[in-house]
Amino acid sequence: MHEPLKFLYQHGKLDWHICLLGALKHNDVVKYIWENSARRYCTDESAINVVKAVVAKKLAPYPEAVIMKDEHREEHPTGFEKVEDVVPSFFYMNRRDVLEIIRAFEGMQKEEERKPSMYLAVGVYSHCWFLEYCQWAVQATISDGVMRCLMDGQTMIFVLPSGNHEFDLGEEWRYTLTRAIRLVVVNEEHADITTSGLTRDLLDVRARRNSMAYVCNLLKGRYLRIQTSAPVAFCVDLKSKLLMKKTYLTDEKLY
Repeated sequence: MHEPLKFLYQHGKLDWHICLLGALKHNDVVKYIWENSARRYCTDESAINVVKAVVAKKLAPYPEAVIMKDEHREEHPTGFEKVEDVVPSFFYMNRRDVLEIIRAFEGMQKEEERKPSMYLAVGVYSHCWFLEYCQWAVQATISDGVMRCLMDGQTMIFVLPSGNHEFDLGEEWRYTLTRAIRLVVVNEEHADITTSGLTRDLLDVRARRNSMAYVCNLLKGRYLRIQTSAPVAFCVDLKSKLLMKKTYLTDEKLY
């Protein structure tokens, strides 16, 4: 099995959205990943159907997404010899694609029924195909509102529900984040956003839907706090690895 696929399989529980999206291709590659990882962690059929409907349009131009190789099936359970056999266009998910999926998720469940895992979006790599070029696939373990992320890529995107959020980046990561931080309103006409911990803190800014609410190049310290009145996509452009050790989703007022 190709190493990135092996990695994704072994850590499938850490990012079921990637597997969920892959399940749309209906071939041995994604079937293997799906059955051995994501299916055990996501049983929400409505979520599956939402993603199918959204991404099916993107896959329409690629009816033969995978070149199957029967002679390699035994050696490679996924059914192909090398990553290039899979049309990489599927994985070029731009921000618009991701936000469309996120909005579908947001509208799928009532507020009180939402699960923390629904807020983790697809890791987006603007110029690379994650299975081949990323040293680490997006990883996130979600337990009692705590997310744990480690990745090496160009852009990380996940969704913050409305409320207060605190990120403990850790002392060792205090000076490593040197790319932009962006907050994009997902599902509402506007959002009131307040931040703390950035070089230029954002105070009570109202952002329209799908607009970029904030750009910042450096963190002042290890703690980043975001308070938002509506769900926002939290985008981090990375220059080096970023470890988000703890993410607290609380109702306490931030100061």
